[in-house]
Amino acid sequence: MYVIATVVLVLLLLGIAALALVRVHWPLTVPAPAVRRPDPAAKWRVAGILTGAVAAAVAVAAQTPELGRGILLAAPVFSIGVFAGALTGEATRGLPAGGVRRAGLRVRRTLDYVPRLLGAGVAVSTVALFAVATLTTMTASADSGGRQLTCPGNVQEPWPGSHYTVPALSAVVAGLVLAAFTLHRVVRRPQAAELAATDDALRRRSAEVVTAATGVLVLVPLTGIALTAALALRTRSECSAQWWDFAGQSLSALGLVAFAAAAWCGACVLLPAKRARA
Repeated sequence: MYVIATVVLVLLLLGIAALALVRVHWPLTVPAPAVRRPDPAAKWRVAGILTGAVAAAVAVAAQTPELGRGILLAAPVFSIGVFAGALTGEATRGLPAGGVRRAGLRVRRTLDYVPRLLGAGVAVSTVALFAVATLTTMTASADSGGRQLTCPGNVQEPWPGSHYTVPALSAVVAGLVLAAFTLHRVVRRPQAAELAATDDALRRRSAEVVTAATGVLVLVPLTGIALTAALALRTRSECSAQWWDFAGQSLSALGLVAFAAAAWCGACVLLPAKRARA
């Protein structure tokens, strides 16, 4: 299981790098008002990405190969680092200078700044993660500590039960709470020193990074749980009951889709769109 997880992680990193290049050459959104100066929050987002990457590497290295929980926790740890960086960047944005300021009344909604397709995908993935994790937790063998599935003939197969899902979902819930708070801060903070249209573009960039990091937070554990369960159901003849085979095929498809979506979200974290929908 540890070897498979390592291979999947390496492929995910390669996919993220490839999709980041795609985003450079083929952006998907229309131009927004140009930013007159560098985004002051960008350096904090980069610092959060680097901190999260280092913390995720430590989480992987700290776990033994037999347990394999470190790789499952790496994505939530990374995403929490990204959230912390984005939150710090939003808190340090400068307010308009000068003795005379203008006040205005404007209602800002989170949905106005979160990318619609990306946000919808993250929401659906979150529901899928909790559904699949609940299913695998409930079907794990009671005497295996949440690590195995008992197939016909009393054959034990590695299984993503409570030993893996409970710490993973706990980290995901903590990350989701921090992501919601960060998005709230992005939307509700006072207007920065830029013009209103430019300030909105900066909010969209920050919201995209937070949403994409939430996707990584959810999709990587979903990929690991789904593919591990699918492998157990499809590789052993003892676990080849008809509904198990169908479940294995469904989990394989879900895991592959989640893998591709996680790579895309990772590319969005590394390279937020410089052009946002006006």
